[in-house]
Amino acid sequence: MASQANTPLSFCDDSQLVGLFMNWGLQGALTVQVYLYHTCFPRDSLSLKSLVYGILVYEWVQTGLATDFAFDNFVYGFGQRSALTAFHNTWFSVTIMCSVISAVVQCYFALRIWVLGRSRVLTGAVVFVSVSKFVLHLSGLRVVDPSAAAASAVTPVISAWLGGAAFVDVIIAISMTILLTRAKTGIRKSDNMVNRLIVLVVETGTITAAVAIADLVCFTAYSDTLLHECPAVVLAKLYANTFLASLNNRALMKISHINSVTGESGVSSVPMHGLRSRGGRGVNNDSVANGIGGPVRVTVDEETMVARDIIIQQGNDGALMCTGEEDGKMVDRDVKM
Repeated sequence: MASQANTPLSFCDDSQLVGLFMNWGLQGALTVQVYLYHTCFPRDSLSLKSLVYGILVYEWVQTGLATDFAFDNFVYGFGQRSALTAFHNTWFSVTIMCSVISAVVQCYFALRIWVLGRSRVLTGAVVFVSVSKFVLHLSGLRVVDPSAAAASAVTPVISAWLGGAAFVDVIIAISMTILLTRAKTGIRKSDNMVNRLIVLVVETGTITAAVAIADLVCFTAYSDTLLHECPAVVLAKLYANTFLASLNNRALMKISHINSVTGESGVSSVPMHGLRSRGGRGVNNDSVANGIGGPVRVTVDEETMVARDIIIQQGNDGALMCTGEEDGKMVDRDVKM
């Protein structure tokens, strides 16, 4: 990286600045996702909730460290090439912290592979590669706060880690796609839910793998520039958001299931024609809401017979009035408490 001295100054700081902006934006998205998780899934296991909240705190620390080296580059060292090419705290906040979060998230997906397929070989392979690249990465970074000129000493280690991360992401995406495809039952509603899960797995796995590959290409093929810093700064946030997206997807699946049962995207009045009670008294309603056309299919899971319909209202004087139909006549009675 010694040839970075010949790189234009604007070409050095552009990629860093874009990566920092994306890092801050993805941190905001992660915070919102954790809030949604906290709201929608209060009954999750303590271990899973601890992992979610721990990742949130972990990523806030990473964002704080990224903001610190942003000030070093663009405030305290403004206009200085040495400030842009120095590592600052990125040896820890970018390389080590990203390797930790990637290993955690990939092991979590390995657990999902085990739940879906009960394959010890596939699950063990994913865990082995994920942990191995993490250990290799930590053992290879033998220098603390290296200069940009000495970064070539750790280039093979970082390249191996990035390649391993992309490889594991692709394996996870392919494995879960195959396992979910085998889980289809032929029932349209359940198969639609499985298809949505497949789309989510492919999209999230493709994003993290593509960014890791882009970081690897920029880091090796364009080693005389700082282009690799843009994907490197955001990679940890992508892993964290992928983890939360897979958890929060359960809420979307529930909403989709409810809509498929009701046949609507919201709550509204539905016209019901020709419904007749077991006692022979019919309910003949005209169209209740405009814009709702076509027949409505009603599935009765349980039928309850009542002798009369009663409505309890509170009068102006605070007394309770019982209004209803009894033996074909409307009656009003006071309710004594």
